[in-house]
Amino acid sequence: MKSKLLTGATTLLALAVFAVMAPPSAGALGRIEVGDAGYIKANETVDSNAFMAGNTERVEGTVNGDVYCAGQDLIINGTVNGDVMCAGASVTINGKVTGDVRVAGNTVTIGAEVGGSVTAFGATVTLETSAKIARDVVAASETVLVNGSIGRDFVGGGSSVTLNGPIGRDVEGEYEKLTIGSDGVVNGVVYYASQADAIINGKVSVEVKRTDSKIYEGRKAGPGAGFFMGVFMILGW
Repeated sequence: MKSKLLTGATTLLALAVFAVMAPPSAGALGRIEVGDAGYIKANETVDSNAFMAGNTERVEGTVNGDVYCAGQDLIINGTVNGDVMCAGASVTINGKVTGDVRVAGNTVTIGAEVGGSVTAFGATVTLETSAKIARDVVAASETVLVNGSIGRDFVGGGSSVTLNGPIGRDVEGEYEKLTIGSDGVVNGVVYYASQADAIINGKVSVEVKRTDSKIYEGRKAGPGAGFFMGVFMILGW
């Protein structure tokens, strides 16, 4: 019964995501996978947008377009020559994405090379050592762990945020606990709101500045971020 309810919920979520995020003509031109297990195989190339919804959805091949997905377990190990916009209980993105990544999930894990920016919401957000983000990262989570590299800015919010990789410019956000690990390098300013001083074991090139005032409210998390956060909270993931 629970599985059927979850499948129905993810299908409804998928329809909402597709309606809000997809271009008007995408439905007529895209690959659609709806069911318990959608699968784009490793030797398969999809020359259109891909729309996927179900319990487990996998992309192992190449998509020459955007990927929109919703479900319980979402896994992208292939190549997406476009954007990725997904919401699920568990979201894992490896391989390569040439555009932006916007995701929400209970657990979000990114080990991909991303040509654009990343916006991620979840209970746990992890950027693996293999992750290479060309532009910005916006992450809001109870726990954020960044072991990969970020080309420009990191903007975040969370109970515990640990930065162990190189960041091309600035770090900004609101944190209960902020740690810059021994492998962390910030080539700019660390400006954050917190009641506690950051733990700095790595290198900050410019300065570290803490404030008790909120600074995060005005930042833009990227198109669709608020929508994803809303459905994430509604489904209780």
